Amino acid sequence: MLKSIFYARFHPERGPDILHQYPPGSISRSTSSGGLSSSISSAHGHGHGSSSGNGFSLLPFSSISAYVIPPHELSNRALAMCARGFRVLGWPVSIEGEGYERNRFVFNVCFVVEEDHEEQDEEGIEGKSWERVRCWEGVVRKMAGFMRGLEVEGAGGVLRREEREVDERVARGEDEGEFEGVVGRVLREVWEQVNRFGECCVWVSGTQVLNLRVEEKRKRKSGRDKEAKVRKVKAWDVPLFVRELPDQRGWTWDLVLEKVHPFVDGVNHVKRIARLADVDMKLVKKAVWELVLHERVMLLDIFHFQAVYTLTADFALFVGNLEVIDECREYVAIDPKDSMFASVLDKQVIDESSEIPDRAKILELYSILKPGLSVADLCLAHQSQLANIDVRRFITFAVIKGFLKRMHKYALALDPPDMQVAPQTTVEDLDKAWRKAALSSGWATPPVDVVTLQEKLETEEERARQEGAKLVRFLDGNHCLDQICVEMGMHEKEVLGKVKSGKFGEVVVFCR
Repeated sequence: MLKSIFYARFHPERGPDILHQYPPGSISRSTSSGGLSSSISSAHGHGHGSSSGNGFSLLPFSSISAYVIPPHELSNRALAMCARGFRVLGWPVSIEGEGYERNRFVFNVCFVVEEDHEEQDEEGIEGKSWERVRCWEGVVRKMAGFMRGLEVEGAGGVLRREEREVDERVARGEDEGEFEGVVGRVLREVWEQVNRFGECCVWVSGTQVLNLRVEEKRKRKSGRDKEAKVRKVKAWDVPLFVRELPDQRGWTWDLVLEKVHPFVDGVNHVKRIARLADVDMKLVKKAVWELVLHERVMLLDIFHFQAVYTLTADFALFVGNLEVIDECREYVAIDPKDSMFASVLDKQVIDESSEIPDRAKILELYSILKPGLSVADLCLAHQSQLANIDVRRFITFAVIKGFLKRMHKYALALDPPDMQVAPQTTVEDLDKAWRKAALSSGWATPPVDVVTLQEKLETEEERARQEGAKLVRFLDGNHCLDQICVEMGMHEKEVLGKVKSGKFGEVVVFCR
């Protein structure tokens, strides 16, 4: 967690001094400096705060000022120091120029984080501390570059102008109120957003936007779990938002995320999202992976009524937690008139069904799920009990909470036939080539006449051979039916019909 962030400047007359900090008063100043410096401290409440025992101060600036504003030889590089259980990370910036007093303008924006005092593991405390420094190093460097840009690029001189304004206010005797300015607002928004989201997007102008993200190493859950790694995103994975993204003014969205976001609904798999958004699947996978990494999205299995689920040991925790059960009731509840069973149920059953299912019904329905029982079987046997329950949400909630897991189906051909067919250019290959050309040329994609010509050239027999050669590669017992369906562009019923047609010899379908 970011404890404090402050902007320090080497003043030609006062020496090292803090002009802005957030939260106010988190870095105390020595009261012995007197004169003008003490006056600024009282006038600039948002920057300096009070150093007279407010009980909030983390560090005295006097003990770290020599390191915050170091000698010229140590400028423009990362610096870190430890003091009173905190680690101060900065990147002192030195701007050379004849327009500055002493021909130099020196400042530093420092991040104050708490030292890591967790139990020592095989890497040791020093290893953990070094990891903590490294995860903030990029943030500190980018912050320094952004602040340098405020001073030297565009309108320029922002830092110098704000410093002069503080001096003028003090000279005029304006002791009341707080002066935040551009720098103070940037520090405040960085502190608030980083602590809330682990990242920030701060707009200074239409062309000056600060984006920071803390890539903090995940904590180890056990000795065996060396490092929490996010697995590769598959074409048949279904992403679901578990934490909504901030709006585009509060979090910069790249073009892929902007196009993909509307189709991430917990129903569409990655390949379908890529097709609906008209984005290359590799880019979609990368965008989804990033969202999973930052715990905005979790990956689910494709929901369909032929799927089989089984309870996990965590179901006992669910049963004993009334708060989570009530959360489930609210999440799955629907109006019985909108139920998928409304057309086959008696009007009396619909009228008697409450809008929110009771706890006993929820627990009973979950306890029925077991290996060998598909979702379709559950629906057919318990239509009246599911009258006010959204079946997809009923399954999804349990998967999200971890007390229900999917049992995947696999197909194994015991004696697969040799169905190798010479590779040929398919409609998909041709379409992909034209789409790639269109990105650089602006052509319409795909050209309808070329696709039509390709379809005419292919015979039904040739297509069937190509399809069989592609399908037989998945019949090794290592590819789940979800993958086969997505890769082949077929429904499960259609795939199973082809698998059991006898063309591939004896095929065993099993769950695990």
